[in-house]
Amino acid sequence: GAVCAARVRGAPSGSRVAGPLCTAAGGAQGPGADVELPHVMRSRMRDGLVIHARLWTKDGEVIWSDEDALVGRRFPLADDVKALFGTDEATAEVSDLSKSENPGEPQVGELLEVYAGIHDADQTPLVFEAYFSSETMRQDEQAIFRGYLPVIFAALLLFQFAVLPMALSLARRVERAQAERSKLMRHALLA
Repeated sequence: GAVCAARVRGAPSGSRVAGPLCTAAGGAQGPGADVELPHVMRSRMRDGLVIHARLWTKDGEVIWSDEDALVGRRFPLADDVKALFGTDEATAEVSDLSKSENPGEPQVGELLEVYAGIHDADQTPLVFEAYFSSETMRQDEQAIFRGYLPVIFAALLLFQFAVLPMALSLARRVERAQAERSKLMRHALLA
């Protein structure tokens, strides 16, 4: 459900958006990228789906975060997060807001955290972390379902109209065959 959807949305945000705009050594890459990365990431957060985002190095240092107080700090990384370095894999779970890297996190409902292995502009392995609102993810799932529901019903109705004439024709043939068989049986008994 929502955890899987968060994983599917989180991985591309890291690999296609955050990774190319930064380097592990310098944070942001190239002229103006130190402004571009925060601008691009914050614009992704405005719609309320992504709540927070961070970039991690292998030694647990936050090299970029939408929360400036975390940049440069080191935190212990879980084993499943450490395993993501150098891969394009992603993991997602319901967030534990009591972790040390979430100081004073406001309670905005249940959050889903996604960790995705990415590579920066210099091909250095990093991990991208994003927090998604589970309520928003569920609302999106429901909206998609409601959008496809009329299409599904229309397809079933169309299928029914396509199959109904064939089913009626087959039923008539079976009925004629049974009548003919019955007639032959009567003639055989009379003979």
